[in-house]
Amino acid sequence: MADKTLTLVAAVLLGVHIIVSFMAIFLFRKQSQTYHEVSRIMWTLSFLVILISLCVLIVVYVRSYDKTDEAPDDTPLVNFHQQNKNLVFTSAGDKTNFVSHWLDRQFHRNFDIWVVYYGDSETDKYKENADHWERRKGSKFQNFYHMWKKYKAHLKKYKKIFVLDDDIIFSTIDINRCFEMSYLHELWLLQPTFKTNSKISHEITKQKPNSVLRYSNFVEVNTPLFDVEILHDIMEKYDPALIEDGVDFLVSYVLTQRKDYHRKKIALLDTVSCVNPHDIYKGGAREVDRVGPSSKRMEIWKKFARKHKIYFGVKDIKTYDTDGKSELV
Repeated sequence: MADKTLTLVAAVLLGVHIIVSFMAIFLFRKQSQTYHEVSRIMWTLSFLVILISLCVLIVVYVRSYDKTDEAPDDTPLVNFHQQNKNLVFTSAGDKTNFVSHWLDRQFHRNFDIWVVYYGDSETDKYKENADHWERRKGSKFQNFYHMWKKYKAHLKKYKKIFVLDDDIIFSTIDINRCFEMSYLHELWLLQPTFKTNSKISHEITKQKPNSVLRYSNFVEVNTPLFDVEILHDIMEKYDPALIEDGVDFLVSYVLTQRKDYHRKKIALLDTVSCVNPHDIYKGGAREVDRVGPSSKRMEIWKKFARKHKIYFGVKDIKTYDTDGKSELV
């Protein structure tokens, strides 16, 4: 609607330019110094009008160019039938074996599954295992952002969305339980903790014995389970230039800045754990490195954080006890 209005303004200005130009020509033909002065003023006005109209058209062009990778929110989903109120989203490559883990009890799942395939196979890999499937290069959050912009109206019909790395190892029943706990505790954001044989980037994400859950202000980027109501704020702040590094800090910052945030809205789930495989089991390299090396990804995040004044990092990560009041050490 905004672009149509700007285009209309440009058209009106061009009309004004034509009228003023004709009037200037008419007055210039008059044998009078006064008319000539008025004519020069009108020529100047005509020049300014055409300059403004060109600027408006440039703005319209730039705005339309920025949206070339997006589609309207009501883009139809072909052959997609929503079965559940929960969704598991993943961006899958050629080295994953998620089907044998997440769908080990296919007919007992309480979630739909959405796969964006970024691999190199010419076949539609994993398509038969997904409720919705698309092919697109990019990292997990880049691809999720693209789907959000393209199919927002449809995605918002879900209540919860689990955005999972394709190499995370846990079962259908474990995934079901994560969704159930998210509803039970009315959480905005949740992650299952990692088993001790996992790759651990943040100590708080390791499973804690004899614990149901711990409240926190942070979950790791590889296993976030979102309440759809808060995804809009995150996607508005997210920039597809961000690959993976720093996205979890961005999520924490956005949520903790909300006026209705309190400590019992984000949690680490200890009753359900999963395996985050070490790089050695992925052929010694991470798939995300194909999108960009770690140093580049981190530099992009730091530049983005500085530009948008996002003040959240490792030192700001906290966990709280089950009443959400006392900070855990």
